[in-house]
Amino acid sequence: MKNNYTLGLVLACCMFLSACSKNGPQVPNTELTPNSLRTSSTEPAPTPYREGDLILGKKLNNPYTLANMKSAISRLQGQGLSQLKAVDLRASHFYVKFKPADSAQCEQIGRDKRMTVYPYPLDYEIAVRGNRYHDTSLPKGTITYHYAAVKSDYVFDPKIPYEVISALYIPEEDASLKSKTSEAYVDQLLNQAYKQTGNFQDTIVAIKASSPQASYHPGGKIQVWDTRLQQYIGLEGVDMRARRWFTTHHARTDFWGNYQMENTFKNPCNYSLWFTQDDFTVKPHLVDLTAWIDGPKQKANWNLDIANGYDRFVSHIFRGAYRYHYGFIDGLKRPYGFATPRIWYIGVDDGSGASGNNYAIVPVIRIRRYKDLNIEYGSDEIFSTTCHETTHTSHLRQLFGGALDFAFVSGKIRESWAIGVEWWLTKLEYKNTRGVPNYGDWNYSTFVQYPNLYAYQFWNKNISPDADKYTNLFIDLVDDYNEFNQNFISQPNGTVDDEVKGYKMSVMEEFMTIDVNNLDDLKSWLKLSKPNGVTDQQIDLLLSHY
Repeated sequence: MKNNYTLGLVLACCMFLSACSKNGPQVPNTELTPNSLRTSSTEPAPTPYREGDLILGKKLNNPYTLANMKSAISRLQGQGLSQLKAVDLRASHFYVKFKPADSAQCEQIGRDKRMTVYPYPLDYEIAVRGNRYHDTSLPKGTITYHYAAVKSDYVFDPKIPYEVISALYIPEEDASLKSKTSEAYVDQLLNQAYKQTGNFQDTIVAIKASSPQASYHPGGKIQVWDTRLQQYIGLEGVDMRARRWFTTHHARTDFWGNYQMENTFKNPCNYSLWFTQDDFTVKPHLVDLTAWIDGPKQKANWNLDIANGYDRFVSHIFRGAYRYHYGFIDGLKRPYGFATPRIWYIGVDDGSGASGNNYAIVPVIRIRRYKDLNIEYGSDEIFSTTCHETTHTSHLRQLFGGALDFAFVSGKIRESWAIGVEWWLTKLEYKNTRGVPNYGDWNYSTFVQYPNLYAYQFWNKNISPDADKYTNLFIDLVDDYNEFNQNFISQPNGTVDDEVKGYKMSVMEEFMTIDVNNLDDLKSWLKLSKPNGVTDQQIDLLLSHY
């Protein structure tokens, strides 16, 4: 989250880095952690999963090529089934390999609503499921190829290199074959196409020309282990995909982690989970499309418990980002601006450096998995750090002059505001939503990073090298607790005489994004918008400590 936020006016005009870290007391994480990622299914065990490279199996003969579909239609015509004629068949889609040259092109194809893009080819068996893939023919650190099926009338961007692998006909997506009588014909056609290409695992065992095969809605439940709550909770908002060859159905998980596709399949589908939304994405590296988890191929629901590892880490980044972008934030502004690009959250799988960094003018936020001694941050700490760094982006985007105005805001105001919002949103999440009775209050003594430990009431200017910037000022403006001379076990006694209470974060944000660059500006606005019972003298006393 905090510390070492460096910024200069010249850099603000081009690019500047805001690095935040926490150097407060740290103790080993002794919380019990489950040691596996579990899936549930009533079908035979799926291909194995482990964090790491997805391993492809054998290349499959593509049953959806235009040539194969024409051949299958001709065979059915010979059997008296002539709903389609091979001579009239045209490509409905193209199977495409994209070769993005940079992260901007990768982002462009990833956000294109006309297709669903994968970083691995779609015409291979998957031997070992994983959470990353890079084409072995490409150097490490470069952007891998991406694959998709696009409609035949798709207009390609000439700036993005691509290769058409094959012309396709996908009968399941042919609008002229949606009637009940056509459904049985489509089953026959697919069965023939699969048989001709040796894809017997996809064929229907018993099929009648007049009776279509039963369909199902892919679905399931996704949960993640929370180290603070010591239980699984629903992972809300992730993009769930169910794919059969070149057709992908999507659904979003709800608060409890449940999801179900509106559309259906008849044969087993390839499930996968993608940590992406319209306004943000969580990814391992800048050159990646997004973080993801490959699921099993099955008809049954895919129920996943994300117990530990990198997958759990990015899940909690996603939770923090999702709350800030779409959840209840008590009237605070979303981190949007006019025509602003979506935010990239980079889940850094190491512990060298700050717990979070915000590159401000570029919408890139880095969150680290480990702190000192190779100890993982707790779930609530990852959530909290994500909120802190997102606050910087939101603050910048609400300013009329954007990055230029942000450059004139003092480090004390920038960081103290981010600490206040971080504290408030994490408190909303863990106290109000999750039911931890005093989470983030002055008496919350269960070890967690500031500002959630004791609501950071033990702050003073000498607590760390950067404490003068990373203060509890906005927490003290909101809370109704005076920490002066109070004792906090294992932390310094309170030194701030805080007689002020009752300000709302959302109200303060209104003037924070107008003209607050330093403490004097803040003092003027605070006095203009005092809650009942607060005096100018109390405001002067409080701000004198900062």
